[in-house]
Amino acid sequence: MEALRIIKKFGNLLADNPSIFAEAWQDLPELDKNLGKLPNNQPLPIAEAILDWCEKYPHLQEALKRHRYELGDEEIDTSDKISDEMMIKNITFVRDIIKTSQQKPSPQPKND
Repeated sequence: MEALRIIKKFGNLLADNPSIFAEAWQDLPELDKNLGKLPNNQPLPIAEAILDWCEKYPHLQEALKRHRYELGDEEIDTSDKISDEMMIKNITFVRDIIKTSQQKPSPQPKND
């Protein structure tokens, strides 16, 4: 399911590559607030909220797109119980990473 992949990859990007979020760092609480309004068991609205937020930052959109496909299209089990657990785990992971990241100084952008 593509929505789960978006959620998972966004969380991984934020955790593993915070420097690409340097420009967007101050807006992460806005994303967290928007995610907090959505139910944890519906991945499509969560993924759409992430993608909508990333629209303000084209480099993040590109990084997310690239990251999703560089890591491949691993099979995601969509059976009800496993899918629900995965959604909640990944949504919680994204929100926790946002909160944790806000306690750290803003990352410096990488110089290419």
